[in-house]
Amino acid sequence: MIELLSVFISHSSSDYEVITKVKETLEVQGFHVYLAEEDVRAGTYLPAKIEEAIRRCDVVLAILTSKASKSAWVQQELGYAKAIGKLIIPLVEEGVNVTGFLTGVEYIRFDPRNLEPALQKIKEYLTRLKESKEFKEMLGVLILIALGAFAAYYLTHKK
Repeated sequence: MIELLSVFISHSSSDYEVITKVKETLEVQGFHVYLAEEDVRAGTYLPAKIEEAIRRCDVVLAILTSKASKSAWVQQELGYAKAIGKLIIPLVEEGVNVTGFLTGVEYIRFDPRNLEPALQKIKEYLTRLKESKEFKEMLGVLILIALGAFAAYYLTHKK
């Protein structure tokens, strides 16, 4: 079964309006979006929950605003994502400098007063990634079917 492309959003909870708009836009396009604050598991060690979510996602979307760029949590999330080889797509607010783990990484600029151009770029890029993932999954299924057919043929024609 082909699964939705899963996107972990690394962000500052202070940026509620931007985060909500990005999340809603991606969900309408058929992406599964993870926000830690929507996954309440009382009593769970928060860093472990975040690490698990990052491991399970396909892509990390880093929404870097002036607040998020100063957040220790955001830096830890990005550091962990980079350490395990996750694709990180930075969405950077105009006027914010890219530093730390994202230095040298290509990013998409956005204006919080006009998110649409940046959202369009993200949707197009994630759609290409989703199509690539679906192709790889379908190819895997076809290979399994072919191996099964070969094994069945071999077993029925074995002398």
